[in-house]
Amino acid sequence: MVDIKFILEEKRAVAFDDGKEIGEATFVDHNGTWIVNHTYVNNTYRGQGIANKLVDMVYENALKNNKKLGATCSYAVRIYSQDDKYKDIYVG
Repeated sequence: MVDIKFILEEKRAVAFDDGKEIGEATFVDHNGTWIVNHTYVNNTYRGQGIANKLVDMVYENALKNNKKLGATCSYAVRIYSQDDKYKDIYVG
């Protein structure tokens, strides 16, 4: 079972499988905007929607923390810009 956790102090969302880290989405805080700059999922786990869950976890926590959201990671840019769910806080 894959668990997704958000670790604010480390500025990342992390995917674990039975305690083993298998993926992450990292971000930097730039003047109150969280910029997702990297998304990675171990090859064995790709194609299961884990990367989407990771960038969505960053989004959910940006909402909770009243932050805007941006991305330089090409995967996150695609997800955030193509789904209206993110339009209220995604600034590009």
